[in-house]
Amino acid sequence: MTALHLTLTMTRDEAEVLFEALVKLTPEALQASGLDQVEAQALYDLEAELERRLPDTLAEDYDTRLAATKTRLLENKP
Repeated sequence: MTALHLTLTMTRDEAEVLFEALVKLTPEALQASGLDQVEAQALYDLEAELERRLPDTLAEDYDTRLAATKTRLLENKP
C-alpha cells in the first residue's frame, strides 16, 4: 500500500483549540466513545504533532492565551 501524505491547513488559533480538545481525551473517554485502539492512537499521534508545532503550550501564560484564542474564534465565527 502506498503511503498517503495529507496536509491540512488551519489557523494557529484553530490548531491550538484542536490541541486542547485532544488533550482532554483521556483513555477512559476514548474507550467510552467507542473508538478502537487504532483510532485512539491516531488521535494521540495528532495531539503529539500539534504539541510539537505549538511550543506556546508550555508557556506560563498558556491558559490566558488559550482563552484569548477561543474568544477570537468565537468573534470571527461566520
